[in-house]
Amino acid sequence: MGEECSLQPVTIAMAFVYFEKLVLQGRLNKQNRKLVSSACMLLAAKISSDLRKPEVRQLIDMGLYLPESKVMPHYRRLVQQG
Repeated sequence: MGEECSLQPVTIAMAFVYFEKLVLQGRLNKQNRKLVSSACMLLAAKISSDLRKPEVRQLIDMGLYLPESKVMPHYRRLVQQG
């Protein structure tokens, strides 16, 4: 999906982290996993490209901030596969 949309590896890595957080919270099931994965990808794309916008900063302050330590393992894997 990331290649089809020309997304940066860091954006895909962020989406992985959001998806993992939801999995660990037990919020996914067979019926909603594709929808949720798409929403995670859209959210990551929005945040990675618009960090300076006030509304995005507000979302980040509400718990969407991802520390580099969470994103980088996925980023490295994606770069190595690419």
